[in-house]
Amino acid sequence: MFPVAARLTLAALTILPLTAACGAESEPPAAVPVPSPSSMTPTTTTSSPVTSTSTTPATTSAPFTAADGNKLKACGDGTCEVFVKTGDSVPNVSGLGPIGITIEDGKISITMGGLSATSELGDAHQFNNQTILPVAVEGDRGVLRLSKT
Repeated sequence: MFPVAARLTLAALTILPLTAACGAESEPPAAVPVPSPSSMTPTTTTSSPVTSTSTTPATTSAPFTAADGNKLKACGDGTCEVFVKTGDSVPNVSGLGPIGITIEDGKISITMGGLSATSELGDAHQFNNQTILPVAVEGDRGVLRLSKT
C-alpha cells in the first residue's frame, strides 16, 4: 500500500488533466510537489502476543532480603529463600545432589546432577519435585527460592 502522501499526489495528478479538459480559462495550475522516494517511509503495524515464563517479576525497587538469610541448610527440606553467592552448594530434595551456584552478569546460574540452567530473574526451573527460582541479584550475591512441586 502507498503512503498517504503518495496517494494524495496520485489523486491530484489524476484530477488535474480532467479539470484542464473542461475548457475553463484560468491561470495554469500550480506544480504539485511530489515527494522523493527517500522521504517516503512505509510503516507497518504488527501485533504479536506477549508471553512470559516468569512466575514472579523481578523488581529493582524491592528490598534485597531472603526469608532464611544465609542459612543454606534451610533448603534441605525443599522449601527456602536464601542469599547465595558463587561457589555455594545448596541442599534440596530433587534427588540430583546439591545446587551449585554461579552469579555473573546479573544472573544466577545453577548446576546439579550434570544439569545446568541460566535464566533471567523470575524464571523458575523444575528438577523432579523441586522448583528453583532465582529471585534477585545485587553485585556478587543473589536470592534463590526453593519450593516443592
